[in-house]
Amino acid sequence: IGLNTDATQHWFGDWADEMQRTGRVTIEGSTSPNPLDNNVSDTFLPPPLERLYQSMFGNERSDFCFSVTRNDVSKIQNPLLVFPGIDFRHPAITAREITELAPNAKIIEEW
Repeated sequence: IGLNTDATQHWFGDWADEMQRTGRVTIEGSTSPNPLDNNVSDTFLPPPLERLYQSMFGNERSDFCFSVTRNDVSKIQNPLLVFPGIDFRHPAITAREITELAPNAKIIEEW
């Protein structure tokens, strides 16, 4: 997320638009401005999509990973195998940081 926030948020915006366009989620009852659209003040995300957006990108998550903070990762006691990505959406630097933070993580550099 941190290295590719704009691209990831764009993906979320496209998906949220499709959800609304196809009627899977309606704008009814929404009171939150769409955080993905800085140009249109009357664009809103429906409450379920707003909650999902905040859980993925809100607060301290926007510079690290989906749905977890660095503090969350540092508390994971289960063994983790971490496979660094080789593309824009899955930066290897983030995988390395997860490996440093999680006490029982092992990185597999070549897979």
